Amino acid sequence: MKYPGKSVTKKSLVLSSVSLAVLAMTQQASAQQTESPIQRVEVTGSSIKRLASEASLPVTTLKAEELTQRGMTTLADVMMALPQSASLAPSNAGSGTNINLRGLGVNRTLVLLNGRRLANEAIADGYANLEVIPMSALARVEILRDGASSIYGSDAIGGVVNFITKRSYEGASATAQYVQPEKDGGGDEQRLSFTAGKGNLATDGWNLYATVDAHQRSALMARDRAELSTPEILASIGRAPTLARGGYASPANFTTTANRTAANPYYSRGCLAPYSIQGAGNTCILKNQEYGAALYENQRVTFYARGTKQLADDHTLTVDYLRGQSHIISTRNPTQSVAVNGVAATLPASSKWYPGGSGGVPAMPGLNGAPLFVTWSVADLGLAATKDTQVNQRLSVVGEGRIGNWDYKAGLTHGVSTRENEYQDGYVTGAGLNAGLLNGSLNPFGLQDAAGLAYLESISVDGEKNRDSQSTFSGIDIGGSRELMQLGGGSLALAVGADFHRDTTRDERLPIVNSVTYVNAAAARGEGARNVAAVHAELDIPLTRQLNFNVAARNDYFSDFGNTFNPKISFRYEPSKALMFRGSANTGFRAPTLFDRYGYRTAGANGSTAGRWDDPALCPGGIPGPRHRHR
Repeated sequence: MKYPGKSVTKKSLVLSSVSLAVLAMTQQASAQQTESPIQRVEVTGSSIKRLASEASLPVTTLKAEELTQRGMTTLADVMMALPQSASLAPSNAGSGTNINLRGLGVNRTLVLLNGRRLANEAIADGYANLEVIPMSALARVEILRDGASSIYGSDAIGGVVNFITKRSYEGASATAQYVQPEKDGGGDEQRLSFTAGKGNLATDGWNLYATVDAHQRSALMARDRAELSTPEILASIGRAPTLARGGYASPANFTTTANRTAANPYYSRGCLAPYSIQGAGNTCILKNQEYGAALYENQRVTFYARGTKQLADDHTLTVDYLRGQSHIISTRNPTQSVAVNGVAATLPASSKWYPGGSGGVPAMPGLNGAPLFVTWSVADLGLAATKDTQVNQRLSVVGEGRIGNWDYKAGLTHGVSTRENEYQDGYVTGAGLNAGLLNGSLNPFGLQDAAGLAYLESISVDGEKNRDSQSTFSGIDIGGSRELMQLGGGSLALAVGADFHRDTTRDERLPIVNSVTYVNAAAARGEGARNVAAVHAELDIPLTRQLNFNVAARNDYFSDFGNTFNPKISFRYEPSKALMFRGSANTGFRAPTLFDRYGYRTAGANGSTAGRWDDPALCPGGIPGPRHRHR
């Protein structure tokens, strides 16, 4: 793990493939994933089966053994290791880990599991969360570093990442990993996985295996790496800190109608450690290192099962099921006393906590009983934390084989992704907070007494769900490939295919968010659906053993957007084993995501968005977002 200005390594302990003697079993664990050197396979980015040694696309392949040997515990580690990926840090977002190939955007990188799509994460509905894929099920990861809209669709502009699971598995194995930063304080990781399978495809004609993978990471707070954000380090990267003035703090800063210059009754006493420090101009400011988080707490559990039946020598049927669940605990500064319905948080002179009153708050010169407008951060509540939980499930049924001269494949896929957010700790209603100031229950200038703590408990919303979202993907696909004739470098090969899928999305911010004014959100609902139908074709032309051309094209029709046609031509010229030239020309088009297309709808609005989208070439000055009727 690296931090600015200093390298901090991790200690890693890996116990992998625990022997069956330890597990008190008799069978030897073995993964049947080694492919014969002459086996014809389908490579990510092409629909034509070929010899593995003939792959000509710019594909990076990472085998599962390599991931374990390098001490990687999550797919976020894998993505961070790719030079083509702009995913450069562990995710602190509830949407989980995503990948951004070539910096073109997460919704321009297509993520596949065994060549087929997952349901996207439920809120943005524009990309997949990698954390729902179990590492213990993987045989390899293939990363196509070139655009592939001509094969897969409009969201493969930046490239394709295909996670390929073990084809079969016999026996049982377990893996345990423990990763500890050299410094204490947090950021440690633990991973456990167990895999078991039975049946041999070659001799029994069937195989069934399942794996469960669990991982957790503890939070790492900024105060536990305080030396990494010293004024000297910040200045060295051009962000020298300046002393702030006023703002939300504990004890609160205040102004009056007659005097808008913020002040604090505890400034001369050094404010309130460890929550605040002296700021500029007689004010207190939050001590950011007390509340900042470098890494949020994260947990995930994934399950994958796969069954394969050899129906005949040239035909197999595979059914697989994936369920991934992950959650992240995200934190922010303690709840603040923001305005409610345009009325600022106000402390009247009748409150015992008024400076100079019976509550013991120091008197301030110049106050004549005027109400105080306070900017207060409620230290008693601690960090405001939310729990974001995501569940992604997918069921896939795939048949493949050979009929005559044609290699065929057909699949049926259904995926559901849900995401829920709830207030975990430290959240209260804004109106209740301001009412407690007015009636004297709450002290904005220090920690609460027993009555104040009881009042905070009475207005708490901890445990309440504030957001509920769902995305689905349902699709069917069919394709075939065959050799047409022999050329100087091999077989002229053709592939054709078609697919149809339906995407839906629903995202709701629930009415309770209107009451929790600190997060500044409003109840809203976004909902949309579309059907996508596509046909595609590919021709592989090996003119000589050194020179190969590939031509592909895809036509997509979006029920709510229209048609897009994307061709591609590429070549590979390899005059010697030490020298190769590769190039491609293609078009790509990213259709609007469902969130782009429909967005949020708030009470009283009949448009999908109030924003304006700018196209300087076709519509200078911007165009309004799409409009639609309420449903």
